[in-house]
Amino acid sequence: MSITSILELRVKPDRVEDALVIVERILIDTRAFDGCESVVVVQDHADPAHLLAIETWKSLEHDTAYRRWRAGDGAIPDLPDVLAAAPRLTVAVTRDDM
Repeated sequence: MSITSILELRVKPDRVEDALVIVERILIDTRAFDGCESVVVVQDHADPAHLLAIETWKSLEHDTAYRRWRAGDGAIPDLPDVLAAAPRLTVAVTRDDM
């Protein structure tokens, strides 16, 4: 059963371009991480400082391993500097039966 994780980022309005560069760099490792099926980033048209990373993982275990790695060796030290608020993560089971 696939897992869909949605990471909501609120970026400082004057740091949007910097944030996009950082996110682009982050996506290289995220997409290469074991169990990652896809990642797309969407930017709010009305509020460019609002980004969503929509990730699909093979399983909850893969997603959990990725989050653990990002909290440790895979941490992104320059990301907090561009954020206006703490990231918000929603992890959901993908409903293939609907």
